[in-house]
Amino acid sequence: MTGGARPYDGVALRDARTRVIVRAILLLALGSLLTLLDSIAVILEVYAVLLVVSVLFLRWSSRRLFVAAALVAATGKAGTFLLSGMLPDPSEDGAGFIVDLTLQGTYPAFIWAAFILLGLGVGRLDLGSRRVRLRLIAAGALMAAIGYGGAWASSQLHSVATSQEDVYASIEPVWGEDIDITGLSCQEYEEGAVYCSSPGAVEGNSSSTGFSELVSQLTDQLVGADPHSGTPFEALGSSGVALLILALCLLMPRTLRRPLYPVAAAGTMALTLYTAHAVALAFTQNYLYEQPTRLYGVLVGGALVFAIAWRRWLGQGPLERLLSGVSKRANTASANQTPVLAPHEARSPV
Repeated sequence: MTGGARPYDGVALRDARTRVIVRAILLLALGSLLTLLDSIAVILEVYAVLLVVSVLFLRWSSRRLFVAAALVAATGKAGTFLLSGMLPDPSEDGAGFIVDLTLQGTYPAFIWAAFILLGLGVGRLDLGSRRVRLRLIAAGALMAAIGYGGAWASSQLHSVATSQEDVYASIEPVWGEDIDITGLSCQEYEEGAVYCSSPGAVEGNSSSTGFSELVSQLTDQLVGADPHSGTPFEALGSSGVALLILALCLLMPRTLRRPLYPVAAAGTMALTLYTAHAVALAFTQNYLYEQPTRLYGVLVGGALVFAIAWRRWLGQGPLERLLSGVSKRANTASANQTPVLAPHEARSPV
């Protein structure tokens, strides 16, 4: 959309920015609707924010984008943890939605910006070059090895240093009525679980926590590579896996393309299938817990069959067509509003 290996400039860049921003608005609206279903942790709203942010970097070179992605991946988790700890309770000032999207949600934009920058950088490369593809394989394998290898090593060292597991294993459980909470301030933080502290301690939000205490807790937040943890190790490792898969797909021989056509067809309408799965899961929650394997097979099989049929007879996916059509019309309307100099107003150098 923005020029690939040859970034757009001038009017073409303006038009590309318009299309990206319009798509972001549509994704935000769709994501908000899917969130109401409460079936999955919806990422579309975060994508919308990141698409708008990406507009600022459309003229950057691959090298600059890769450096920026590395910096965000290295500092994102620490930044979100410290900022979340120092901010007041967002529910009190109506900023909860913004804070959740950028800092505290399942997909905090402050961390996920690294993946957008990395993707932009890869998109600026000559992906038709075999040399570039081989370099992506090497880089992806190295990043995955360092990321997940470092995550394992950091977890082992952290476990030895804290020995928390041994401490908790030695604690015998007791009944709630046997615990004296007189004088303590308690509140429920999840169903069936209560957090109690002495008066004046943390109350409901970590904003009361001092900066020095937050820094002392920071190490616990930066080790390992659990899914969605956002640690530097997880960001590096998952980025490496993504690059590796992308490069292998680009190098795939033609003989394998026909057998993998169902997967390729599904890939052309990822937004449509994502939305369909979110809706389907909203009405199949019981099956999700009672028969997860069967539900998984039905959802994946249904997605592939739908994608093959739609791609063959109707082409572009329904939601993809909607986004593309609306963004093009918005771009046309924007272009029609651009003032054009009349012939007598034009100026030419002599």
